[in-house]
Amino acid sequence: MSKKFLDLQDLILIKTSLEKVKMHVNEREDKSIFKWIKRESAVTISRCYKFPELKEPAEEMKKAIEGEDYEKLKEILPDLLNKVETKISEYYNSMQ
Repeated sequence: MSKKFLDLQDLILIKTSLEKVKMHVNEREDKSIFKWIKRESAVTISRCYKFPELKEPAEEMKKAIEGEDYEKLKEILPDLLNKVETKISEYYNSMQ
């Protein structure tokens, strides 16, 4: 397996995890959800650090989670998801 393929897999896992977090944040505005979000996104955030374009938004997401800031998290998630989707397309297209 090539490194690009493994990176593509990581990006897909990141996207899936972020979509789950986004869904829960949009559906529930209760402080207890942050414990789940923190657990769910810990590995995702660390995976984002592999990709320079995702590092800063992932750090912002981490701060929003630690601060239990719904509004900031709702603002960050769509942008981060968009960047992940762009990276997925780039990797996929480069492998064809």
